Amino acid sequence: MNKSLLKEKLKSYSALATAMFGTAAAADAQIVYTDVNPDVTLNVINDSLNAYEVDFDNDGNAEMIVASYGFVHPQAGQINLSINLIQPNNVAALLGYDDAGYPYVSALASGTLVDPAATNWYDTTAFGGSQAANAVNAVAFGAYGQFNTGADLYMGARFVLATGTHYGWVRIQVPTDVTSTMIKDYAYRTVPNMGLTTGQTGLGIAEMPANVWYTYVNGKNVTITSKEEGNLTIIDMTGKTVATGKMENGTATMNLSDATSGMYIVQFENNGVMGTKKVILN
Repeated sequence: MNKSLLKEKLKSYSALATAMFGTAAAADAQIVYTDVNPDVTLNVINDSLNAYEVDFDNDGNAEMIVASYGFVHPQAGQINLSINLIQPNNVAALLGYDDAGYPYVSALASGTLVDPAATNWYDTTAFGGSQAANAVNAVAFGAYGQFNTGADLYMGARFVLATGTHYGWVRIQVPTDVTSTMIKDYAYRTVPNMGLTTGQTGLGIAEMPANVWYTYVNGKNVTITSKEEGNLTIIDMTGKTVATGKMENGTATMNLSDATSGMYIVQFENNGVMGTKKVILN
């Protein structure tokens, strides 16, 4: 898909989010953030897809389309939809769910982790080639989906670039009557197979204090302890994710028996606050 809509309104920039480990080398986790400025409102137009093309990496080729669409149903009356489309291949997906054979995108709150470990990736090729509806309103049938609240909510996306599989988010706002879809901003992680949290831009990311969580290595087992709960990711020095897990009940042990000896980065995320520490496997 060639990007053609409202390109002049995009304000894009990259930011490098770097965590330091004492005197050790930093683990770079780059995020490309695009502020849609001014916000773009796509009003429902009957029998016409009013669309905005999301170009996560700003290369002129869109990875995703966000759109509004409407039509008149002979029994239900006016039906309005907020829709998104993502490139159709076997790894492109949206965080979502299936409701009686119809796909809906999950409405995510700020600070939700979007990464390979998420269990509710919905393959967008499974319905209509690449279509997934995230909010529907029908006069006779009522409203369906999770986005039609009038509040800022996020979609979690998985898509493919030349560099591999990447993860990102798009922030939208849909009114209760689903008469429009507003696109506000979006971002993605440039490191393949590495997640990010919704709303995370790489700009002033809150850093988790080092003294609230600890790591211990015993052979190929990495144990993390903390009073805080959150999501855990271990990546190698190329940025590849080698293990994921959750911090629950104060401790988590992650087995890296298949990993080679060397340095790894443990990433601990809690409500949009990110902490990183190095571990060395012998």
